[in-house]
Amino acid sequence: MATLDDADFKMWREHRVSHLDHVIEELASGIKLGPRLDRASFAKLFQDARQALEISDDDLAASIRVSRPTIGRWARAETAPHPVGMPGVLKALADMVKKKLRYAAPETAELAKAS
Repeated sequence: MATLDDADFKMWREHRVSHLDHVIEELASGIKLGPRLDRASFAKLFQDARQALEISDDDLAASIRVSRPTIGRWARAETAPHPVGMPGVLKALADMVKKKLRYAAPETAELAKAS
């Protein structure tokens, strides 16, 4: 198994931080749209956040207090949260990604807290 040298690790970490920042920005845009966000757009944001979080569907379901089947239906754009609750779900996902960002790059912790 190949190992990363310091330069490769730094490049990987910078890419990871950039990706997490992008996901946070996209979730913030979705939060602003709130109830006007359509099911397909919600599913895209949800899938991006789920991928960025790198956690199991069971853990994600527990974190946002929905059932495991609901996670699957949201990811497949079969359903979406009620329009009134959708911003809350997106905010919970954004908060989880911000926490992941703080672990990925501790020096960006203040930036993640501010957004």
